[in-house]
This record gives sequence, structure tokens and C-alpha cells, in this order.
Amino acid sequence: MARITAPTTGTITALDPDIPPRNQRVSFQAQGSNLHWLLDGKAFAKGTSAQWLPWPGRHVLQITNAKGQVLDEVRLEVRGAGFKGGPLVPIKPR
Repeated sequence: MARITAPTTGTITALDPDIPPRNQRVSFQAQGSNLHWLLDGKAFAKGTSAQWLPWPGRHVLQITNAKGQVLDEVRLEVRGAGFKGGPLVPIKPR
């Protein structure tokens, strides 16, 4: 039986403001064969493992078979790192 082995439901990941966003990845692992990964209903990888560039929010991670049948799902949350370097100031058009 196919299942997601990592992360588990309820996992909370916090982005680190000291690490460039492009260098922060979340690793997904599953058992099974011919798996397709969906995140928030959108396909993004195939196989038993995948790397994801996270963004803040609550997400639903699923694996499906080749027919699109959901085999397992987990819910996870990514907490934002905020903006390092001071508050954002709107740019006024000229």
C-alpha cells in the first residue's frame, strides 16, 4: 500500500530569514510505485521522493497513482520568515 512517510500530518516548517529562500527545501518521501505528487491539488513531481521550495500557508500534500486516484494525503503548515532588512515601503510612481 502506498503512503507518505515524510512529512507527517501536522508538520510545521518555519522558514529561516537568514537562509536565502531558494536554498530552503522540504523533502517529501513516500512508499509505493508509480507515484505522482500533488500539492494543493497541483501536480509537481513523480516518484517516491520530491523536493519542494516552500511558501507560507497551510498545504495539502497528496500522492496519487497513474489514474489520479488519491492514495494518501497529509496536511502541513509553513510559517513565513518575514522580510529581513526593515519594513517594506511602497514605491511612489513618478
